[in-house]
Amino acid sequence: MRKVTNLTAEQKAAIEAAQAECLKGGCTKECTDKCLEAIKKVLTPEQQEELAAACKAKEAKMEAKAATCGAGTKE
Repeated sequence: MRKVTNLTAEQKAAIEAAQAECLKGGCTKECTDKCLEAIKKVLTPEQQEELAAACKAKEAKMEAKAATCGAGTKE
């Protein structure tokens, strides 16, 4: 959770535990969604906004990368 600032020790521990569970579950969409929900529960409203912004930026970056992956290929 490097994109969320001012985490307390308790928040960091809870987030690490949620992430560890996600890794055990194979990082499926269902498991990732469950992890995100667990993380959101321990964040303040301001931290939740930071997380949402970071997730949105990551999605935009992934979409841009996906759009360029097929560029220049022959059909």
